[in-house]
Amino acid sequence: MDWSVFWEAAGAIATFLAVCVALWQTKYTNKKRLKITFVEKMCYMPTVPIGSMGYMPKTEYAGLDISNTGNRKIIVQSFGLELANGSKAVIAPETTPLGTQKWPIELDIEESAFLPWNRKLFISFINNEDGIMLDSKLKFYVVDSTGVTYHCETDKTKNQYLTNAKKDKIEFK
Repeated sequence: MDWSVFWEAAGAIATFLAVCVALWQTKYTNKKRLKITFVEKMCYMPTVPIGSMGYMPKTEYAGLDISNTGNRKIIVQSFGLELANGSKAVIAPETTPLGTQKWPIELDIEESAFLPWNRKLFISFINNEDGIMLDSKLKFYVVDSTGVTYHCETDKTKNQYLTNAKKDKIEFK
């Protein structure tokens, strides 16, 4: 038996596998990933200076907590809700007690941000929106600067959010 043919074939296979691993690693190192979590209740409670008699109201927000878990910077262009008929409702950026976020939002590796939506406006919107069925979960999306869309589905249905809002005595029309 001629062992030189065997060793040439083994070398060719090893070279092929090394190229495959190198190509896979290149693709992995440039991977963009965005973790999106829906937050139903987030309160901004401003601190009251000692000796101040003023009342500082708390404001409740719903929103998306987004985290860059990939290996590249992500530039967030917009976010919103996907509706049942295939259309999308873009959510306008909110002003919070912390100020307005500058858009687009740049998330470096391992950075995160909160995209707020006034809770009363959120409840009012889903109540009045016919494109969201009562028994369906809400589907949010975030779009980055390259047009890649990331998705997040809530744990609760539209009906459950409206029921919770009634329990919390949130007025909505």
